Amino acid sequence: MTARLPEDLLHFPTNLVYLAGLFYGLVLSMASTLLPLYLLDLGHGAADVGIVVSTQGILQVLLQFAGGVMSDRFGERVVIGFSFAAYAAGVLAIVISPLYVVLIASQLMIGASRSVYWSAAQSYVSRSFSSRPGTVLGRLLSFESGGIAIGGVIAGIQAAFFGFTAAFVTCIVICVLGLVIVLALPELPRHAAVRSLRGSLATVPVLLRSRPILMAGIIAVAASLSSALVASLYPVYFTEVRFGEAFIGGIRSLNAVGTVLVALGFGAIISLVGMRPLMTAGFVLTGLLTICTAVAGRSEWAAALVMLLVGGTFGVLRALYPAIAANNSGPEQRGVALSVAGLYWGLGQLFVPVTFGFIAEYLGTIAALWIGGGLLVGLGVLSPLLYKWLMMPP
Repeated sequence: MTARLPEDLLHFPTNLVYLAGLFYGLVLSMASTLLPLYLLDLGHGAADVGIVVSTQGILQVLLQFAGGVMSDRFGERVVIGFSFAAYAAGVLAIVISPLYVVLIASQLMIGASRSVYWSAAQSYVSRSFSSRPGTVLGRLLSFESGGIAIGGVIAGIQAAFFGFTAAFVTCIVICVLGLVIVLALPELPRHAAVRSLRGSLATVPVLLRSRPILMAGIIAVAASLSSALVASLYPVYFTEVRFGEAFIGGIRSLNAVGTVLVALGFGAIISLVGMRPLMTAGFVLTGLLTICTAVAGRSEWAAALVMLLVGGTFGVLRALYPAIAANNSGPEQRGVALSVAGLYWGLGQLFVPVTFGFIAEYLGTIAALWIGGGLLVGLGVLSPLLYKWLMMPP
């Protein structure tokens, strides 16, 4: 008896957006792994790294609604294509000049890409296979995280043996390949599509007041906190304990592997465990594992294990918030709903790296990891009350 592939893996539009997610994960991982190491190689400290990494969060906040509005009005393909083009432009700026102001500008372009990609890709995949949005959103995350896992290894090896320029050029090539995939994506029908940008924006105030969307936003902040620490603070800490670039890239990939393993089975996990216990476990375990990163010290094996596990708990939070947003919105407002939830993610990306960069600069990276982990554990303790208030009908 032969095993059958899941139906979403046999569906052409869904498969293509999975492939686009794989390529976006590749370039996202490579660039975010390389940039802190590149800044440290140029002689910048933890605070400078935090400022540059946080810069991309500015446009993730300012343009957050733009991605959803444009997706609902003009279709997700246009927005996903822009995401790859803007990311390529940002990486090209890094290749052109190592000046600090140019690196800031490059992060603004990367932030523009990231601000609109997630809502467009999540909207497309949830509409392409509308019968099981939680399953396909988790699967998309697994493909994106698979790209992140591979990209971290490629970035670390290329930086160590061929230099940063070669690694950044590889990112640009991957973006071009992503654009080719986007051109092949079919346009999905939208029977109740809004007829104007004003019509799309009209749903924003309603969704901002929606309690389930607020719950999704809180989860997005927690996921963003973990992601931002991995992207900005962890490389600084691992450099301090004298891990090499190739090893740092490798364990960054292990972090993504953990996300892949959880995201692939997210639909089954949420059905088995339930949303409220899964949310609480995601908060608490991600916080404890963040603290364990500091406890691991100079042990490479311990650091690798913690990075794998924290990737899995992050994957729970990262897949949970768009699933809540998708389940509490109609197809005609799906992009905007995901953008509203994604606004909270963008706020985390904006404030966490710079805040914890300065904490690490003045209190040390170990103290910063303890503080970040403690915040997540505290949120986990409060999560049953938050769920009762925001998710349960009055």
